[in-house]
Amino acid sequence: MNAAARPDTRPRAGGGRYTDGSWQWSCPTRVVAGPGALEHVLDEELAAGRRIGLVVDIGVTGTPAVAELRGSPATLHSLAVDPRQAGLAEVDAMAAWLRERATSDQLDTVVAIGGGSLLDLVKLGWLVLADATVPARLSAGRAGVVALPSQPSAPSSPSSPSAPSAPSAPSAPNGPEAGPKPRRILVPTTIGTGSEISPVACVEVRGRHRLALCARMRAEVAVLDPAATGGLPRLMVVEGVLEALLRVLGPLVGGPAARTVGDTAGLALVADLVRLGDRLAAQSSVPSDRLPSDRLPSDGAHGRGATDGQRLLAAELSAYTHASWALTGRDPFGGKAWYLANEVSSVLGVSKMVATVPVATGVWARVAAGDSRFGTAERLAMAWGAVRDASTDEVGDDATAGLRRLARRWGVPPCPAPTPAVLDVIARRVTNAFGAGLPPLAGITHAEVSDLLRRSLGEAPGPGPGPVGAAS
Repeated sequence: MNAAARPDTRPRAGGGRYTDGSWQWSCPTRVVAGPGALEHVLDEELAAGRRIGLVVDIGVTGTPAVAELRGSPATLHSLAVDPRQAGLAEVDAMAAWLRERATSDQLDTVVAIGGGSLLDLVKLGWLVLADATVPARLSAGRAGVVALPSQPSAPSSPSSPSAPSAPSAPSAPNGPEAGPKPRRILVPTTIGTGSEISPVACVEVRGRHRLALCARMRAEVAVLDPAATGGLPRLMVVEGVLEALLRVLGPLVGGPAARTVGDTAGLALVADLVRLGDRLAAQSSVPSDRLPSDRLPSDGAHGRGATDGQRLLAAELSAYTHASWALTGRDPFGGKAWYLANEVSSVLGVSKMVATVPVATGVWARVAAGDSRFGTAERLAMAWGAVRDASTDEVGDDATAGLRRLARRWGVPPCPAPTPAVLDVIARRVTNAFGAGLPPLAGITHAEVSDLLRRSLGEAPGPGPGPVGAAS
C-alpha cells in the first residue's frame, strides 16, 4: 500500500478517535482514593526521599488537609495562589516558580491542592515548563478550544480532531529538554470538573475562557480524599454531581453511533450519579424552589452537608467520567451544550450548572425535533431512560422538562433571563469562539445559536440591542 492510500492512523488526543473509525484510550494517572489517601501518598513521598513543593488555592489555606501538607518534613516550599481569572501571565508565573524551585532546590514533586481552576493553572504551568511554545499557541486565533501537540519536539505535528490545531510556534530557549520537570500530585478540593485526572484545562485569554487539550497534562498521581472536600457546601457537591452527569449525557446524546461497551459504561455512570444526586437532595430541609438564586448556601444553611462517604463517591464518579470507556470514541464535539453554556456562565456571572441546565434542555429540544446536528432522538431517549429509571422521583419521559425538574429538585438555582441586548452579546461570543467555520458548532449559524439561546433562557425586559460588553 502506498503512502497516499494508507488510512490515517496517527494518535489523537482528546476524543481518542482515528479517521478510519478506530479509537484509542489511555489514562496513565494513578488514583489514590479514600479516607487517609493524602496521608498515605505523603508517607510514600517521604519514604522515596521526594522534595515537595506545595501550591495551594488561597481559599483553602486554613483547611486540615493543607495544614497536613505544610507540616510534612518533605515540603520545602509552598505557594498560595488566587486562581480566579487566571490568564496566560499567571500560567507563565507558575511555570517560572516551578522552574526556579526545580533548579535551585532540586524540587522533584509538586503537590497542588485546590479547586479545578487551581489544578488547571498548575497543569498549564507544568506544560509551559515542558514546552515554552504553549502560551503562543494558546493565544493565537479566536478558537475557544485548542488542541496542543502531544510531543513537544514536534510543534507542527498533527493535533486532535477534537479541536482546531494550534499554529506552530518558534522554538524557545527553554525547550522540552531544558530542565527538570517535577512530578505532579493533584488534590481536588471541589467536585465535578475532574481536572485532577483529565487532559484538559481552562485558561483566560483576552478576557475569554479557552479550553486547552493535551495528553501531557494528565498528572502522575491524583488524590481523592474526603478530608480535602470537607468544607464544601451541599449545593456545590450537588452541582458537581450534576456537572459529571451532564458531561456523560452530552456525548451519549450527541454521538449518532452506538457503542456497546461505551454505552454500557456511560449508562451505568448516569444511573450512579442520579442516585447520588437524589440522596444529596433528600438531605435538604428547605424545598428546592425556595433556595436563593443569588448565593450559595453554607453547610447547615439548607439541610445537612454531604457526608464523607457521599463526597468521596461524588469525587470518584466525577473522575471516572474521564477515566472510563464511557466517553472514548465519541464525537469529540457531541456535547454541544457546553460551548453555549460556557459563554452564558461568563456573561451572566452564574455557575456552570446554572447556565448549563437550560442550555442543555434547548439542545435536547432540537434533538427531539429531529435536528441531527445536535444528536439523535433515539439516543436521547436511551440516555434519558437511564436517568428516569434511576431517579427516586418522577422526572417523566420528556428529557427537556425532566432535566429542569431534576435540577430544581436538586436545589440548583434557575438561570436569570438575559435582556435581548445581553442575549445578543452571548450569541455573538458563542459564534466567535466555537462557530463561524470552527469545528465545535460546524454548520450551525449565528441565527440558530441566537434562537436556541432565546428559547432556552427566555428574555428579560430591557432595551434593544446596543453596546453591551465586548462581543467579538
